[in-house]
Amino acid sequence: MRPISSRAGPWLALREAQNNLIIGVARRVAASPENSADPVARRPWFCVVEDAEKIVGVAMVTPPHYLLISEGPPGMEHIVLPLAQASGRQIPGVLGPTTSAAAFATAWARGTGQRATTHRAERIYQVLRVSPVTGVSGRMRQAAADTDEDLLTEWFADFAREIAEPTPLDARSVIRTGLTAGRFFLWHDPEPVCMAAWAGPTDHGIRIGAVFTPKQHRRRGYASALTAALSQRLLNEGRRFCFIFTDMANPTSNSIYQKIGYQAVCDCQEWRFEAR
Repeated sequence: MRPISSRAGPWLALREAQNNLIIGVARRVAASPENSADPVARRPWFCVVEDAEKIVGVAMVTPPHYLLISEGPPGMEHIVLPLAQASGRQIPGVLGPTTSAAAFATAWARGTGQRATTHRAERIYQVLRVSPVTGVSGRMRQAAADTDEDLLTEWFADFAREIAEPTPLDARSVIRTGLTAGRFFLWHDPEPVCMAAWAGPTDHGIRIGAVFTPKQHRRRGYASALTAALSQRLLNEGRRFCFIFTDMANPTSNSIYQKIGYQAVCDCQEWRFEAR
């Protein structure tokens, strides 16, 4: 076992869509030198699992978020578990491909005495060619800091509550950072009715998330239209594909994304760890 290094990048890229979250988070952390000044308990932790000097799995934690784990060989959880415990980081849960996440959660519960419960079953989709959405009135525009911050802050807080976001988020800070980076977009008809954002760029792709339509504007196709328009914009800018995570308990969103060209990549699970 060694600290994660540039060697892990090519291995993760072999399954770029499946590993898009780990790749995107690792790149964001690497671009944030202020992390080096944080106390150890708040500092990101990375590791790779090797067999005969070949990488077979990756895990990482960016406190206070879940441990992210890649697909790996049977028994990988027993290697990652003691190292994650010894790292001094708080591990509130795990997210990763279904088999790896479930195996780590089971090992964690046995090793710590905590309760491990499934929080959400998810599916990663990717799109290479967008099927245009027709018959939806309105248009997409990039959100602006001077006019949209308050609205997006309110919507993002509603979005986090609706998906039962497991870790505390400062909605205004998230929105300000996203607006500065030009990541948030709105659908107008003729007022703002839906939001979406991009994040986590990889070598060839980029993740779309925070797709949210307030209840009073739902069932009019806005989320489909905005997701399709934003996906096409990102592809036009040079990305080969876009990724998106969906909640398997929400058949509407899964249907929406498939209709605009997204295809399933793999299933994932989020597990929460709590004291008994």
